[in-house]
Amino acid sequence: MPAMTFRELAEAVEENGGPDLAPVLGEALSLAGVGIPGGDAGPALDSADAALAVAASALPGWSIRLDGRASVEHGHWRCVIRRSTSDDEDTYPGVGKSNRQARAVLAAMLRALALRGAG
Repeated sequence: MPAMTFRELAEAVEENGGPDLAPVLGEALSLAGVGIPGGDAGPALDSADAALAVAASALPGWSIRLDGRASVEHGHWRCVIRRSTSDDEDTYPGVGKSNRQARAVLAAMLRALALRGAG
């Protein structure tokens, strides 16, 4: 898979991109100076806890809000990441949507990084 921008990666993550997405995600985050716990981006694509750890590493101190409906077949998750909980005029909000919690978190983080100018 060729190099992708953070916006393109966010779309691929939301669309449940294939197994080759993990190395691309890991490389993009590494180039942006984001440390990945354990050094492997793969678990963050499937585990909400791992995705939250990556988001906390990428955007320390930022507020993460995750809302949705739990369902094995038809989950609907929306994640918003912003600098603070009190700033509705945040210029770098990241928003991600997916049928899986982890992917909603990662998509929101990638969009926040893109808007912040990291990639």
